[in-house]
Amino acid sequence: MRKLALLFLTGTLPFCAQAPSNTAATSPKLTPRKPAPKPAVPTKLSPQQQFVLDVVRSAVGRQQQDPQDRLRVLATAIDVVRPVNPKMAAQYATEAAHIEAQLIAAGETPVASVMESGQVSCTTATQFVDELPPQRATQAEQSIIGAATVCPAATQAAQAKLDVAMGQGQVAPRALMAVAERAGVKSQWSQSRFQHMIEHLPDPASARDDAPNIAAMYDRMSREVDKDVAQKTGLALLDWLSKLEDGPQKNLSVKIVTGAMSQSLGKERYQEALRSDVIAQQVSNVTGSMEVPRPEEENSSVMNAMRTKGQDQSEAIRGLPPILRAKEASAAGFAEGTQGNKTLAGKYFDIAFSALDDAWQSSTRPKNAAPTIEEVCSAAAQVDYVDALKRAEHLSASAEQSVAMLAVARVVLGKSM
Repeated sequence: MRKLALLFLTGTLPFCAQAPSNTAATSPKLTPRKPAPKPAVPTKLSPQQQFVLDVVRSAVGRQQQDPQDRLRVLATAIDVVRPVNPKMAAQYATEAAHIEAQLIAAGETPVASVMESGQVSCTTATQFVDELPPQRATQAEQSIIGAATVCPAATQAAQAKLDVAMGQGQVAPRALMAVAERAGVKSQWSQSRFQHMIEHLPDPASARDDAPNIAAMYDRMSREVDKDVAQKTGLALLDWLSKLEDGPQKNLSVKIVTGAMSQSLGKERYQEALRSDVIAQQVSNVTGSMEVPRPEEENSSVMNAMRTKGQDQSEAIRGLPPILRAKEASAAGFAEGTQGNKTLAGKYFDIAFSALDDAWQSSTRPKNAAPTIEEVCSAAAQVDYVDALKRAEHLSASAEQSVAMLAVARVVLGKSM
């Protein structure tokens, strides 16, 4: 809550002239006038900030045919330009929110969520949730979380949307938890929806990845509900987890639920509850790794490049797959460029940017193509941002160019802060 304080100043306005001594007339009273407000002085941008603004405008001005690419560009542009021009960031956010809604309605998961940025208006956030198809609630989890964070009206809209979604068998545990936190975990809505979620859990065959999130919601809510409810829902959740495919997701979920039950019920009552449900008791003893596997990434080593600086490794790098070639070449280019060897650095960056085109134009574009573009362009910009921008502008695809240009702008912005 904002506290507003009004400060009233009183005073007199001194007369600048006196009545002539040869007249008895008194001087008329002068009504004090408020001083004219000073015109707002526009904030002057530094050369680096103006560069960032110009690059962002140019990057966003390059249209992308793929809505996912367009959303990625807008989301990145919002993050880069916000410290320099918040109004421009808000304009980009409106367009991005519209694209995000279209993608979700078409059954696609957005590559980025502008709703998370906090730049959308309350009206836009509420409209976004209102128009969201309930059957897409699970795909729109991150978007719903962001919208509910923006304003109370969007939170209320999210409550209604999640109610409909759960009625259709769609469970979005992270969104449900976020909205419950906003509404208050002690509220009637939050507690009743928590129980409803446990009573209507999705098909275990298709919910493996969501299991840890569902378990995490139990962990949060079991401490806020009545102990009878915590016991009933905990046993039901363990029974459901028993049907899940064996693996780290299941092991982790069981560990979360049993730990929460023990804490909320107390050890003695927890053991009694397990003894009352054979299936729950069996699954509570599950053992195995809880380390959820992560996709393998191709990594380059700047430190390795530093150790081989001065040695031309270009031929060895040329034989690598596109993504790894781009990463290794940019790491070598960064190492050489920051040591003053601009000629060899340029040779490496030639290889890196060519590899970016190869990866982007591949019939099976790698998921990490865009992050790799950002990585390569950031390395190049650290050496020479003007040269890096020229290279970015000459990439083959419009989306590539925009992603690359924004990466350069981010580096320059960081140096100007």
